[in-house]
Amino acid sequence: MGIDTQVIAEYQAAMAGRKAIESAGEFVEDLLAGPVEPAWTAHCNACESNTCGYTIESGDLRTYKDLVKWTAHLMGKTWFAATGWDHMLESLIQGTDTRIREVSR
Repeated sequence: MGIDTQVIAEYQAAMAGRKAIESAGEFVEDLLAGPVEPAWTAHCNACESNTCGYTIESGDLRTYKDLVKWTAHLMGKTWFAATGWDHMLESLIQGTDTRIREVSR
């Protein structure tokens, strides 16, 4: 899995700009929709590289225990809250996410 850290930086800057405008009391319809939250994407082993900016090798994310471990690790990153990891976890719990499923080692 990977996420583009440049997209995260752009999202954070857009959100900061939006908050500044909102605190100034300005109303702009386009800002109500807000920027699109960066999403994690799944990759195959052949294309896993640092091109995304931050990646987790598929072999390191094979069980739910691995998922918890990585979630705890990622929570220490300053940019983590700006990603869609929480939505991915919610869809995993609901059984609608196909990117992660537990496999035996």
